[in-house]
Amino acid sequence: SIPKAAETAFLLYPNTSTGSFVIHTNTSDSKSINIYDMTGALVFEKTNTKESIITADLAKQPKGIYLVKLSYKGITEVRRIVIE
Repeated sequence: SIPKAAETAFLLYPNTSTGSFVIHTNTSDSKSINIYDMTGALVFEKTNTKESIITADLAKQPKGIYLVKLSYKGITEVRRIVIE
């Protein structure tokens, strides 16, 4: 079956951020979170975590747009975050 958006959604806040932001998922399943800059370089990684609230700190990264990828149970979702 196709998962419903409400079952798979995750939130990023604040968005726009000065560097530190929260990734809030609604699943306690094991998941991986990868954050990439716009060149495709991996700048943050957290694998096999069951935490539903994760803080990411990109304060040392250049300002710009980043892609946050959440993967779990064969599902992958991507959101954009802006770092100012």
